[in-house]
Amino acid sequence: MGKLTIQIIRAILCYLGIALAGYALYIEIRKKTDKDYQASCDINEKMQCSKVLTSDYSTGFGLVAPILGDDHPLNIPNPILGVLYYTLQAILALSWNRTSSLFLVFINCIAVVSSIYLASILYFVLLDFCIVCVSTYLVNGLQLLTNIVSLYYVDGGDKKMVYKKKKLQ
Repeated sequence: MGKLTIQIIRAILCYLGIALAGYALYIEIRKKTDKDYQASCDINEKMQCSKVLTSDYSTGFGLVAPILGDDHPLNIPNPILGVLYYTLQAILALSWNRTSSLFLVFINCIAVVSSIYLASILYFVLLDFCIVCVSTYLVNGLQLLTNIVSLYYVDGGDKKMVYKKKKLQ
């Protein structure tokens, strides 16, 4: 796997993340303005993404409103944070250096921890399954793997392995 392959995978994951977050935001806004709206991901009683995306946990991760209030500027919809996050990932991924790669892994770790938190809320509190949400969690996990691999390549890991093999022969 080379630099170009990693860049393509990163781009695909970022665009997929932006699309998922955009769709989640669309569902959230549409459901709040039209109570009769049924999203295409509302499959049955236990698989309703619109129920999840309009819950108290869909803004500020469900943490901001109880502490700072519903009207606080930090209590924004989670999908907006997602679009900003994936856009930042896409911009930083254009730079192929150690500093940006380390920062990508760092913010990606935060995203994965957030995904684990939201997945536990989804499963244990809301007792629902949201295809859009789970797809986002999957994208975050794949991004972390891709960013770790890219850090390996930026650090010259592929060249070090070739050097070690030559040295052993």
